[in-house]
Amino acid sequence: MKKKKNSYSPLVIGLGILLIILVISGVTYAFYTANITRENENNNVIIKTENLSLTYNGNISTIGTIKKPNDSLTSKFTVKNTSENVTVPSYNISFVDVNNNIINDEYVYELSCISYSDYGLPTQEVSGTCTGKSETPVPTTNELMHTSSSIAKDITHEYKLVVTFIDTGSNQNYNQNKSVNFKLIIE
Repeated sequence: MKKKKNSYSPLVIGLGILLIILVISGVTYAFYTANITRENENNNVIIKTENLSLTYNGNISTIGTIKKPNDSLTSKFTVKNTSENVTVPSYNISFVDVNNNIINDEYVYELSCISYSDYGLPTQEVSGTCTGKSETPVPTTNELMHTSSSIAKDITHEYKLVVTFIDTGSNQNYNQNKSVNFKLIIE
């Protein structure tokens, strides 16, 4: 009487190895990927280093469509220092994925900022200072938009970005079918 060997077919072994590889690559991809380019949704992004943590909440994609001179669009976003006992000396807000084919710098932006403690709570109050940026043409390439002032622990900087198609007082038909698209990042 021959003893039966416990053996698996090469197909079962191959499928098992493939399944393990897919699980490992899926977990690794999920760990290293963050897709935060959804429009018209609040996104909460936390940036952490050893002693620093900034929380960004806002829509980082282009804020909409401007169709005629004097139209403007507004988008708000916040940056909060969630570090433990650390004042962050500064952070950068930058334009990325810029696609601007508007002629004569007729799309401009203005960035304003208010600094709050207890942001979003009934005890919210203006606390400290933060800076914005006066009217500036939307860039045609990726570039730094703004470097913030310092931000203390548990302070939230609320930014308001207003993008305007300026009215020159003359015919601006040369900008028909032109567009501006960009995203913002916090570094």
